[in-house]
Amino acid sequence: MMDLVDAISILHNKNRGRVDVDKINAWCFCCVMIFLCMVTHLAPADGRVEELENRALTALPELSLRTALSGEFSSRVEGYIADRVGFRTDFVLMSQSIGSAYGVAMREAPTVIFSSNPANRAGHVSEPADLGPGNSAGGAPGSGVGGAQNSGSDPGGGSGAAYAASDYARTRPDSVSLSAAGQGGASLSAVAAGGAEPVRAGPLLAFPDRLIELFGYSESACIRYAEIVSGYAGALEGRGRVFSLIVPTAIEFIDDRYKSASDSEYAAIRAVNDNLENVRSVDAYSYLGAHREEYVYFRTDHHWTALGAYYAYLAFCEAAGLVPVPIGEYDSYELAGFWGYLYNVHPTSELRDNPDTIIYYRQRESVEVSSPLHVVYGNATYSIFIGGDNPIYEITTSVGNGRTCAVIKDSFGNAFVPWLAPNYERIIVFDPRSFNGSVLETLAGYDDIDLIVLNSVFSVGSGGFNGLINGIR
Repeated sequence: MMDLVDAISILHNKNRGRVDVDKINAWCFCCVMIFLCMVTHLAPADGRVEELENRALTALPELSLRTALSGEFSSRVEGYIADRVGFRTDFVLMSQSIGSAYGVAMREAPTVIFSSNPANRAGHVSEPADLGPGNSAGGAPGSGVGGAQNSGSDPGGGSGAAYAASDYARTRPDSVSLSAAGQGGASLSAVAAGGAEPVRAGPLLAFPDRLIELFGYSESACIRYAEIVSGYAGALEGRGRVFSLIVPTAIEFIDDRYKSASDSEYAAIRAVNDNLENVRSVDAYSYLGAHREEYVYFRTDHHWTALGAYYAYLAFCEAAGLVPVPIGEYDSYELAGFWGYLYNVHPTSELRDNPDTIIYYRQRESVEVSSPLHVVYGNATYSIFIGGDNPIYEITTSVGNGRTCAVIKDSFGNAFVPWLAPNYERIIVFDPRSFNGSVLETLAGYDDIDLIVLNSVFSVGSGGFNGLINGIR
């Protein structure tokens, strides 16, 4: 009997000890959670969020019966609080680093095999050998110089796969002496030479020093885009000219081994050009390809730089028969510490410590303008160019030549527009994502119009802009 009592007593003491341990664990957990909540919510908000994530913070929503019942209020309050958590940026980077170490972050193993043979690139066609714009008398194929209809022309106007050194020299004005060194980033060719293979990070190729967006397109969307742009040409017949400028992105100009992960932007641009009617295509592809060694694309953002937009401006001037202003007549200004949209998608400590630099240019003997070409905010942001995306942005200059330039654009057009100021008396910029009027009605009072439809190949190839552009005609 005593043995049974002793056994029960021992068991009771063991259970009491385990209960005490469980209580201690629970209290420790609660204390840690309370401490973390106090640190993250009572600490000052992380002032780097808006800068590093390249977006506006979630605003405090207005409480109403509609927002309360729909769940919108609670959802936006959650976003408002999350955006203002102390040390948010550090936690995001820490989470990304831990996930990467365990193999569960966005940095997943490559799902494609990179080939050193251009013929093995899935979905790709060979780029033209002669990518320089001066490859034939009377203007480059694809440029429409001299009023020729630009239907059925290649973006680069040739065949093969090598850049001609003479074309590179011809497209590089004597006044241009910029290089990638000291300009915020390395050249695209340095990606291949750097030795580190990229990894797939969702829709991106992640290199140690940059992120590059992968491209995919629909040929039917490209054909429809060409039809819509051609419709503008028909509506403006006798009053103006229409130009199509499609901007290729960085994925098109890196080493061929990595391009098998992406569709061919060259093929998408060609699909548009083959179906244009009475529209002059602007061969930005050749100019950007010839200057791939320079800082023409950001490393942490999907946009081109102001320098990249300048080379497209040279291509446009050739297509339009205009005299471009040499870049040597501009002064450059730098804004360091720019982390773009792609960094927000896939933040890494390497890119955090090596941000981009925004470089913008102002003509030394500039024309007078009614609206600013550059709006400098407190930090480095792509919105410096014409103040970002506005439904309509009108600029009147002191050029006095009576010429009007209209631009229908996505955000790539922002960095392009400032270069046009010396060539036009009036510039009217339309953003089809937010403009609710009619382009043709807005231009009804003007003659001698150059209409530039300028969009990135992503906007063109996906078809996402087709309805928007057609809807504002």
